[in-house]
Amino acid sequence: MILRLAKKIRRAFFMLLNTVIPKDENLYLFMSFPDFSESPRVLYEYMRKSDPTSTLLWLVRDGKIAECLKDKGIQVEIFPGPRSVFSLLRAKTIITSHNQLFGLTSKTQRYVSLWHGIPLKKINLMEADENPSLLRAMFKRVSIMPATSDFTKTILNACFQIEERKIVVSGLPRNDSLFNPLSNAELQRLLGIDSQTHDKIVLFMPTFRQGYMNRTEGRPADSVNIFGFPSFDNDRFFDFLKKNKILFLCKFHPFEQSFFEKQESTNSCNFMLLRGKTLQDKHIDLYRLIGRTDLLITDYSSVYFDYLLTDKPLLFVPTDLDQYRKKRGFLLEPYDFWTPGPKALNQDELESGMLKSLNDPSFFRTKREELKAVIHTHCDGNSSKRMAAHIRSAAS
Repeated sequence: MILRLAKKIRRAFFMLLNTVIPKDENLYLFMSFPDFSESPRVLYEYMRKSDPTSTLLWLVRDGKIAECLKDKGIQVEIFPGPRSVFSLLRAKTIITSHNQLFGLTSKTQRYVSLWHGIPLKKINLMEADENPSLLRAMFKRVSIMPATSDFTKTILNACFQIEERKIVVSGLPRNDSLFNPLSNAELQRLLGIDSQTHDKIVLFMPTFRQGYMNRTEGRPADSVNIFGFPSFDNDRFFDFLKKNKILFLCKFHPFEQSFFEKQESTNSCNFMLLRGKTLQDKHIDLYRLIGRTDLLITDYSSVYFDYLLTDKPLLFVPTDLDQYRKKRGFLLEPYDFWTPGPKALNQDELESGMLKSLNDPSFFRTKREELKAVIHTHCDGNSSKRMAAHIRSAAS
């Protein structure tokens, strides 16, 4: 009890300091999960080029990443730490991907929550087991949040109950990277193989089901049968990939990556597990890789809303749809209506769906275009420009 009381006193003292210490209008503080990633990274890179007079500072938790960023001329500090805490007290604008630093900011600061996607599944205030009064109090601190259209603005308002004027239809900064895909040389540096030996690149990015707040949503992770099919023949699938000259990449959610460590043993010239740390170590923006692929496979991840901007095919593997609907739930129903691509519930459907999607440009194209018109007002690579302009106008 004494420790809790001491913690409350320290926090109250910090918040008092944060209220009275003058803010530097030209100091922008960035933080993301993982470190130096997502929309904050892309917005930072745009602002670094377009606004050289401002001070742009990154807070990261990983010391190795901090050293790498310093070597690239990026201003960075370790959080938590004395220097980063002092910078937090002085910064006028805080920019994050996952609402970091929420409980440490004051009304005298501008909090920009870039968030990390337009949700298909229920999140925050729309989840039955969340604390609505606590979340409402937290989200009142948000000054600016991006949306991709008036429709998604309504979704975000339901999930966060942020004032309508604070949600800006700018597009998500991270989606700008889809319009600047990796070159062959960059892809080879990332993967260690010559991508030109493959005709097509397929990316599998499922949502997480475990690893968050001790919750399990949907089927448990299976390091062998990564799709959750009733049965799966790995050797047959690898032969299928080789025969059709397909490079198949798996990128699991950071929360679940540890459940699939054994999958690395199956890496080959046609099948690779891509780790987030690999992307970080080689300073590769995930969305530049996504923009380089020819087909995206997912289940309930919001990444497919972003992928609509590429005008490339989608394939869905909702193998635990009823279970996931019951455990987590969806904001948008029915599921089939909001997912413009074939559904694969077994290995035969996966392989045939991949070939059909890759070889027939018209397959589900009309449905994708219809959904894109609902989800995206801006179908360009200028979301960072719009968001930066809005942040600066809020400061004037």
